[in-house]
Amino acid sequence: MRAIILPLLFLTSLAWGQRPLDLPITLELNERPLPEILQALEESCPVDFYYRPEWLPAGPYSVRFRAVPLSDALAELLGPAGLSFTSFSSYALIIAPEEELSREYSNEYYIAKYQQRETEETRQLDRLLVGDSTRLDPSGRATIEGVVREAGSGEPLTGVTFFIQAINASAISDIDGKYRLELPVGRHQLEVQSIGYELYRPLLEVYGSGAVDIELEQKAYAIQEVVVTETGTDYNISATQIGVTQLSPLEIKKLPSFLGEPDVVKSLLTLPGITSVGEGASGFNVRGGAIDQNLIMQDGAPIFNSSHVLGFFSIFNADILRNVSLFKGNIPAQYGGRVSSVLDVEVKDADFDEFHLRGGLGIVASRLAVETPLIAGKTSLLLAGRSSYSDWVLRQAKNYEVRNSSAYFYDLNAKLSQRLGRGGLLSASYYRSFDRFQYADQFGFEWGAELFTARYSQLIGDRISASLVAVYGDADNGQYDPTGFDAFTLANGMTYYKIKPNLFLQLWGDHSIHLGASWIRYLGKDESIRPRGMESAVAVRSVGKDTGEEYALYLNDEFELTSRLSFSVGLRYSYYRQLGPETQFVYQEGLPLSEDRLLDSLLFDKGQAVKTYDGLEPRFSMRYKINAHSSAKISYNRIYQYIHLVSNTTAATPADVWQVSTPYLPPQRADNFSLGYFLNLADNQWETSFELYYRHLENLVEYKDLATLFLNEYLETQLLSGLGRAYGAELSLRRRQGRLTGQLSYAFSRTLRQIDGNTPEESINQGDWFPSNFDQPHSLKLNMNVQVNKRQTFSLNFTYNTGRPITVPIANYYLDGSSIPHYSDRNQFRIPDYHRLDISYTFRRNAVRRTRYKGSLTLSVYNLYFRKNPFSVFFKRGLDGRVNAFRLAVLGTAFPAMTYNFEF
Repeated sequence: MRAIILPLLFLTSLAWGQRPLDLPITLELNERPLPEILQALEESCPVDFYYRPEWLPAGPYSVRFRAVPLSDALAELLGPAGLSFTSFSSYALIIAPEEELSREYSNEYYIAKYQQRETEETRQLDRLLVGDSTRLDPSGRATIEGVVREAGSGEPLTGVTFFIQAINASAISDIDGKYRLELPVGRHQLEVQSIGYELYRPLLEVYGSGAVDIELEQKAYAIQEVVVTETGTDYNISATQIGVTQLSPLEIKKLPSFLGEPDVVKSLLTLPGITSVGEGASGFNVRGGAIDQNLIMQDGAPIFNSSHVLGFFSIFNADILRNVSLFKGNIPAQYGGRVSSVLDVEVKDADFDEFHLRGGLGIVASRLAVETPLIAGKTSLLLAGRSSYSDWVLRQAKNYEVRNSSAYFYDLNAKLSQRLGRGGLLSASYYRSFDRFQYADQFGFEWGAELFTARYSQLIGDRISASLVAVYGDADNGQYDPTGFDAFTLANGMTYYKIKPNLFLQLWGDHSIHLGASWIRYLGKDESIRPRGMESAVAVRSVGKDTGEEYALYLNDEFELTSRLSFSVGLRYSYYRQLGPETQFVYQEGLPLSEDRLLDSLLFDKGQAVKTYDGLEPRFSMRYKINAHSSAKISYNRIYQYIHLVSNTTAATPADVWQVSTPYLPPQRADNFSLGYFLNLADNQWETSFELYYRHLENLVEYKDLATLFLNEYLETQLLSGLGRAYGAELSLRRRQGRLTGQLSYAFSRTLRQIDGNTPEESINQGDWFPSNFDQPHSLKLNMNVQVNKRQTFSLNFTYNTGRPITVPIANYYLDGSSIPHYSDRNQFRIPDYHRLDISYTFRRNAVRRTRYKGSLTLSVYNLYFRKNPFSVFFKRGLDGRVNAFRLAVLGTAFPAMTYNFEF
């Protein structure tokens, strides 16, 4: 018997929701045997018939059907012969005598035809047997579940695509590497793919539901991409979320970076909508947001400073990362506390079965990471460290101050992982970092962080998993003057505790639900100043800082309503309270806050609530799939932020203070809107996207002119509150495949603020809207990677940004014979535009041969054409009394580097 399935007709019927038995049949045959009539029916509709030839009467038969449902046609044809039929799956019909039709026969007939479909090609493929051939379910459907991991390390892989072309079935692995496929019983050609890994094409022999775990081998040499993600080739089209980017460690290591050190934050800065205010500035700005409006986490632990050495290196060690996710559009309800973006960085678990050693040797810094099993298959340990030795580079400078400066950092990571059986995993992580930067004998900074994280995750059945994260974090910040009678050390910091339980449920087919809670307590360390050295005459002084506590409950559901329409809908409720001990000052009502208007003070005991805030935070994202190659997405979210970075400088310094919300410093609130169109071309080789966004903000923190922020017991008298708005458009073109890959993007963005108080003292620029310190309207970025051959890669990175706003003196007036400058309105002028070109060339050893030891040498040049990009423009009065402008360039020259990376 021969069966022909017409794919186009089948897909058309599914698109209209029509079952094969309901399809209208038009057929006219005279004096034909029954097998020939059944064959004609197979050729005209997407069904297969299963039967024993000896059970069919000899005939002949004549039929005349005109737009008759297939089920009615079969009943009319088979009934007089004492035959009946039953549906085994969406395309399989079994014909047998009524008294013989049973489950056992169904199995036998199905398997007989199932085995006839063997081909020479399928005989050479890996076979994955699922289910029991003697116990087929009459529904003809099966559910395949499992975990996909990296071969060798056993690390779960996120975003791996599973695809069966013949039936248009697909799935994507989640953050824990888990996947789920619902299939008809039968033999299926499966394709498992993820960028950076070998394509795996096993043959699934599906008799029933079951579990199949899969391992993917790394490719012999890495495909060059601007943003490498472990996702399917159409993930940007099919994903429900908008404004979400995932970076793999492979991509982070490929981009040209400062002094050859792989860098997470520098990789983010190659994306549209992500900027910084210049070299030597810590943090990053997302779609016009301030750096404190980004929630940065490592293994669930919030991080307050994402950079080493004033922004030149990020704190994340690229050798030990599993995944980096950036949410800059829609932010799911399981995240909260920052109004602009979320950067979620995951550290991998060490290999449970094999020892691994990897690292890099550079001219200013080196790193080393070790993975080792302690109990094979059960317990593993990850140790990693980085350290710099850059002072010898500074010694080569001609400038005396630079030559006598010093910069140093180190960070340490440790992670102990224990498999508990039945899908349980317990891990404990430790992170420690320290930085010191001193500019000659003029000033210096010291800062560090320490994190302890414990995480327990457990599978609960096939569709539910639970996790619990507990965190202790501690940050110390300091600024100092090293010598003289006024030598001092100014210190502050923050300690916090966090607990977050989460349930992940896959219910009702396509629903992926996150349900959980979060608690975090912030304990501000006293801000203090003390003398530095025996000669210092500085007096000891301290100012107490505040304590705050934040609670949240959340629910987020991501689901497909139809094959074209999917949603992510969430709701988060957040509650905050400031806690004692606290002294709250009371000022004259209706007048600007100032020390001379102080009326009274209120004392609060330890643990007593000083002030509370709360709010509902709805989250919504929708994807409409226009066709297989394009989709449109829209999202909205509201977020509250209860902690603020108090800094009146354009680039934050380590000495800046994190301040929780108080009665005079209410939480920031943002309403974020995003709209995007995504189109893939040439079989997903090219990705294009166009996104629009708008953000409305309330209770933004600004500062009075010449504000005193350090060691100020009356800090609220220096603060102003106002509105903000950010809007823009991002256009991106990306090539994913081939020897030449890369991304070209352009972003137009504005970020404006309005401080319109009741008095001129409480207003800025007379209450008019003005650009924020990080407003950069135009940004153009190009990243390009060329696979010269299997062992050599060339990379290029070009960046252009509009110069940021500044306030400048525009006139002078004289008072008692002294010239006094008169300044413009705030941020009404701009420094020169920023642009830079970086290149790198990588030589790989053993890139093709499958040996355990692999090495690569990367030569790079940062700022190739010696651009003296201004970090700031400042003004000095000359001997002639005139005020002159001067440009400060932090680098101002090209920086070549050489790094040797190795892996064993």
